[in-house]
Amino acid sequence: MAVTKSLGVSSATPYFMHNGTQNFIIYDPPHLIKSIRNNAHKSGLKCGTSEVSWKYVEAVYDHDCKSPVRMAPKLTDKHIKLPPFAALLVKLATLVMSHSVAAGISTMVALGALPSEAKDTALFIDRFANCLIP
Repeated sequence: MAVTKSLGVSSATPYFMHNGTQNFIIYDPPHLIKSIRNNAHKSGLKCGTSEVSWKYVEAVYDHDCKSPVRMAPKLTDKHIKLPPFAALLVKLATLVMSHSVAAGISTMVALGALPSEAKDTALFIDRFANCLIP
């Protein structure tokens, strides 16, 4: 906390400037990652007028299971169905909220395998992944 104070971070200004860029402070990132994934899985998310739907993540996984070339090769049933205690694992959440899943959804939209609304889910996941790994 002393570091954030020295950088001028507060609840009113949750970021610090470095080389002209706003850098936001995220407290407890593992819990945040899991919470966002769990909420998307349970009931979806709404961001402004956009909706994030878990069914598009499932669609990428289902397509991958039938394809010799996978878009998100690290995904397993455990990532998608979240059996007991799987919701507690950060590793599973980070693999779902990844660039490869976002790219898979975008690819399926471009191929006409998913509706254009799925692009909102891809964009959300991609932006979220950018927060984790710039």
